[in-house]
Amino acid sequence: MTATCSGDPQACDEKSDCPDGQICCLDVTDTNGDFKISCQSGTTCPAGTFAGAQICKTNAECGAGGECSFYSCDGNITEACQAPNFICTKM
Repeated sequence: MTATCSGDPQACDEKSDCPDGQICCLDVTDTNGDFKISCQSGTTCPAGTFAGAQICKTNAECGAGGECSFYSCDGNITEACQAPNFICTKM
């Protein structure tokens, strides 16, 4: 899968798009809200340069007790295991 967000390639939109042992992560890269989405190793996403979150399609991707929900982030909507940053609100 390849899509474009803010000029950067989007490698995934859920865990199953990634190789075994990796999850789909959003990384907010600057204060303008630009971001990249890529597969990362591990069970949690890095904190991101400015913010970050695991991108998902199902609750099962989010780990114990996690919930895959829609978030509105300054007009952009994403489905994630947690709010990508403090400006995001759960829908």
